[in-house]
Amino acid sequence: MNRQVLVDRAGQVIEGKSELNEISPKYFATWHTPILAGRDFDDRDTLTSPKVTIVNESFARKYLAGANPVGATLRVKSESKETGLFQIVGH
Repeated sequence: MNRQVLVDRAGQVIEGKSELNEISPKYFATWHTPILAGRDFDDRDTLTSPKVTIVNESFARKYLAGANPVGATLRVKSESKETGLFQIVGH
């Protein structure tokens, strides 16, 4: 689903659109897709834990000027409301 994102890049908010998909742990391993930096989703990621996300290289280039995105944060807007803060844990 294509959604509006607000990415914090060194204190500056970059706004744009990005394709978002919900996936489960081991998705990348199942498709033999390596995590380039950071980690995959795992048992730490629950309904009550802070929200996390994994982004691809295109996202990192577009919104974070190609810097390692691990640790950066973003917000997703849906129907004029923000869905909360996500921390990037992998790419």
